[in-house]
Amino acid sequence: MANSINVNTDTDESIRWIENGIKNRYINYHDYSEFQNQEFVGKGGFGNVYKTNWKGSDTVVALKSFKGTCIMKEIVNELQLLQEVHFHANIIKFFGITKRKNNEDSIDPDYLFILEYADSGTLRDYLKENFSKLDLSTKLQFAIQISDAVSCLHQKNIIHRDLHSKNILVHQNKVKLADFGLSRRLAEVSNSVKGVIGMLPYIDPLLFKDQKEPKEQTNNEQHYKANKKSDVYSVGVLLWEISSGRLPFESYYSHTLITELQNGKRESPVPGMPDKYVEVYTSCWQCNPEDRPDIHQVFSDLKSLENKNEKLKCNNRDDNLCSWITNITNSLQIKLPESNTMEIDGSSFNFDYHKKLINKLFLLYEKFLQGGIDKDNYIQLIKQYITPNNKNENEIMNYFLDNMDKRQNIILLGDFFRHGIGIEKDENKAFELYKTAAEKGIVESKTQSLVTFVVIVN
Repeated sequence: MANSINVNTDTDESIRWIENGIKNRYINYHDYSEFQNQEFVGKGGFGNVYKTNWKGSDTVVALKSFKGTCIMKEIVNELQLLQEVHFHANIIKFFGITKRKNNEDSIDPDYLFILEYADSGTLRDYLKENFSKLDLSTKLQFAIQISDAVSCLHQKNIIHRDLHSKNILVHQNKVKLADFGLSRRLAEVSNSVKGVIGMLPYIDPLLFKDQKEPKEQTNNEQHYKANKKSDVYSVGVLLWEISSGRLPFESYYSHTLITELQNGKRESPVPGMPDKYVEVYTSCWQCNPEDRPDIHQVFSDLKSLENKNEKLKCNNRDDNLCSWITNITNSLQIKLPESNTMEIDGSSFNFDYHKKLINKLFLLYEKFLQGGIDKDNYIQLIKQYITPNNKNENEIMNYFLDNMDKRQNIILLGDFFRHGIGIEKDENKAFELYKTAAEKGIVESKTQSLVTFVVIVN
């Protein structure tokens, strides 16, 4: 009974706060009749979102409704936070509030937020549909914009608590942080994590530990609360997702994943991004929050990376050629030719030494492209494969040049030029060889290439 009284009291106070805000004009109010052509576009954790037109204009906005389970206090909380931060270019714009009644006998008004409409939907959907078209510069811009938006929150001592790729929208190729239903000021964050209903891979694993083992906590022990470093953890996962185009731990069951995350399991870095970028997001998801950077450092590191033009542009190429290369890589994918698959150690095949070595190098190359090993280890392994057998890089290069009829030889020769293995690095020559291999059929279209022609300067 006491809880019911408290809820009713909170509701009454919240409604009065909103109505006073409308009356005193510090909350913009628009009559519900001003909107037309409403179209359902999505469902969030706390309500539905509709695309609508302002009557008599081409202006498109979003109306966000709230589920009946949302108490007015939560609605007011989100409204207050949005009003405080929506000025930021990468936070969804808040235009005001409207209200409708569910029926003629309804006593309490049904409030809706009037928000900026994001024309490209959620970041998750955007990556799914457009990842093959994204170049390194665009990925880095998304990462910078997310960290900038979260930095704005943290400067005002607000934590989001529910950062994932469905709560970030994309509008005109810019990300927009949205859905502040779980956001809180630091002083208002409780010990409980029951309200943290976001997606598991993005949540600070220490929050699960506190929830899973309450009986092991003593009265004198400090429960772990969601904090700014919890948001930083989520940002790290988002940066990985932007670089990979994949959902984190997509194939894991939730109960298994929680245990794995608590034990330090993280996604593996994917090739094609600067090493510094990888360092940024792996530092964000460190197990110990004290080892994680603050969001301002994350933003600063990403901006520093952006400013190093050599990390974003093709080496010694003009912009048109660089764009040409990017377009080609977005439509190609390396794969082994089925008719020429060879067993490395099979005694039933009587290949000469060079063919066996080249086959081993090509399989190593495929593993590198699939993200199984990083660039530095890949180059080192190539040299380790060659040296022990009294061979050298120049000899292998000559073998490639003498056997250009084999498509895998062309690919590997291109990679030797690309990384400067046994010869001076030559990106233009590498590109020509990759293109030749494509024309010979070693690549297929309609899928994103795992080969990255952007030069990463470490």
